[in-house]
Amino acid sequence: KQAQALEAEARRKAEAAQQQADALKRKLEEAKRQAEDQAAIKKQEKIAARQEELKRRREQEAEALRQKREAQMEAERQRKDWIAAQQKAEADAAKREREAAAAAAREKKEAAKREREAAAEAAKREQEAAAEAAREKKAAIAAERQATKEREERKAEMAKQERKRNADAAAELQA
Repeated sequence: KQAQALEAEARRKAEAAQQQADALKRKLEEAKRQAEDQAAIKKQEKIAARQEELKRRREQEAEALRQKREAQMEAERQRKDWIAAQQKAEADAAKREREAAAAAAREKKEAAKREREAAAEAAKREQEAAAEAAREKKAAIAAERQATKEREERKAEMAKQERKRNADAAAELQA
């Protein structure tokens, strides 16, 4: 009977020890699972952080690229503006040159016309002066002829009168 009681006691203690061992095993497994969960969480957090860092780096690269493209476009626009300004300046200069050449040609033409007109006017005056001189010369010759004619007529008249006087004197002498 005592042996049975001892055996039952031993069995009870063994069961209690087994239960404690099982509880401990469960606690260990739970702790292990929690540790694994935490490790998994940490791993996930690490992955998420790495992804976030990659995303941030990609965004920075994209922004840098965008800024670089904008700077290139601005530089290209400025280059085109400069070329356009140069072309406009050249075109304006060429236009001014053409206008100046045209004005010079016009002025030369005008000067030549004025010169021709002045020469024509001088020739006309010269002709008029020559005609006037010729008229004056003709008039002088005519006047000279008239004077000679008048002198001759006077001489003839005087000679006639002289003859008449001589004839009268002779007649008186005879009478």
